[in-house]
Amino acid sequence: MSAGKRICIARKRRGWTQKDLAALVGCAQQTIVDIEGQEAPQSRFLSRIISELGESIEWIERGLGSPAGSVVDANRLPHLDLETVALRSLDPAIDDQEIDSLYSSPVEMSRMAFTIGVDRMTAQVMRESVRVDDVLFVDPGAEPFPGHLVLALMPGWQRAELRILESSAGLHYLGADSDRFGGSLIPCEVLRVRDEYLASGEGDLGPALIIGTVVFVGRDV
Repeated sequence: MSAGKRICIARKRRGWTQKDLAALVGCAQQTIVDIEGQEAPQSRFLSRIISELGESIEWIERGLGSPAGSVVDANRLPHLDLETVALRSLDPAIDDQEIDSLYSSPVEMSRMAFTIGVDRMTAQVMRESVRVDDVLFVDPGAEPFPGHLVLALMPGWQRAELRILESSAGLHYLGADSDRFGGSLIPCEVLRVRDEYLASGEGDLGPALIIGTVVFVGRDV
């Protein structure tokens, strides 16, 4: 992965547009566009960009270490649709949809956090857990435990889906609230790492990529 793409990923994790980052750095938006498209960016603004993103030079320039995990700006959580969440989980460098809505986080979350809305299908599947127009605050950095609402992706699914993580006798399951819409428990191998999910083969249990844990449910007013 190029240094430019790591800058792009770090920016999107903060819910910032290229225009937002340019304003913080004091450069033209086109400068950010150019830098994110370069394998090894050379710019007098590079050190300021890395500083504003709160990342280490080693991770941005050489991919050493890990991206920063400090708390997000509570007023800058991006609001994503379930198709975008699935695509972004399989390829972190993919271009996101234009982010128009930003939500304030009521709880401490990691830099990877985002929000999703509840559409009618999700509300029907999870009718006892969420309602249409609820805003779900999702944190990929939060550890999922049995009984938690999670966003999950399984082979053949075209978008991320909200489910309840269950565990029994050492096995994991994804469950729903409605029998009509897949209420039966789906046995699965719970995975948290994208590469492990992509490399998983056919087996007795289908792999499930847990994209994130729902840590708060709010109401879109």
